[in-house]
Amino acid sequence: MLSRAEKSILKHGEDNQEIRSVLSASSQPLSVADGIEVLRLLLGRGKFDYEMVDVLKQRGCDLNKPLGCNKDNPDGYTTADYLASYGRLSPRLISEMAKAGYDFKRLNNRGEHAGFYLVGGAPLNKEVVAALKAQGVDFSIENKEGKTVADIAVKGLVTYAQTTGMSERKVFKDWLGAFFEQRDDYVDLYYADKDKIVENLNRRFAEIEPNVNADKGILSVYEDYKISVARCQRVYTYCDKHNVKDYFMQKTDQKPDWNKEQGEFIRGKWPMAIETHSAKAVLQGQMVADRQRKK
Repeated sequence: MLSRAEKSILKHGEDNQEIRSVLSASSQPLSVADGIEVLRLLLGRGKFDYEMVDVLKQRGCDLNKPLGCNKDNPDGYTTADYLASYGRLSPRLISEMAKAGYDFKRLNNRGEHAGFYLVGGAPLNKEVVAALKAQGVDFSIENKEGKTVADIAVKGLVTYAQTTGMSERKVFKDWLGAFFEQRDDYVDLYYADKDKIVENLNRRFAEIEPNVNADKGILSVYEDYKISVARCQRVYTYCDKHNVKDYFMQKTDQKPDWNKEQGEFIRGKWPMAIETHSAKAVLQGQMVADRQRKK
């Protein structure tokens, strides 16, 4: 039974360390119902992190329990589903949850695992995918509607673009730009070629090797995004100036008579690499440039 103090801190506490301290003060095991209530409160307020996992394990909280109504929806959304949809999954958190007995392979009542909810809460990150694959998550499976993770991701982003009035190409860049590494994939994002993007996503999911990467936390995941998406932006900038779509749609070996710059881009000689800087260094560089412009 949760004490009054525990319920109060779970509902109103703003400091994660204080919440952990209060929950750790008791060794009384949580009932199934209490465990579900704790998880709902922590997830709903964004207070579930990798350090909270061990505290809950010590209290006997079953992280695998679905968080829907046990009577009407016994296999509903789980802890990892919510974390993925909120953009809170990191390799470190995935590793700690697995140590605590969380089964990432388990499917909910839609026939889906956490991978189906990655796109939307945060930009798609290859390290998070690699960490999930290290726990046995299969990104090639279809849900009960016959849709893969790639199908769901692209459909969701298209709906988001239509709802917000944003261009699909910008939405694809913002949410998928850091996930790809090949120039041709970026071109498909630019032209919002939805079928091709699904195909590319499925290929990319298959290419990524499983990797626990237990020391990589959520801040590192977001820093990677800021750096990696710059490669996609460079291709977008090029596509704004040159029509490259016709080349990619050609089925013959005959190449168009383009100028040297365009030809080098198509042959892959156009520079794609960017220097690796920390997000802090990038921001500092931007601040210096801003000051120079103001002089």
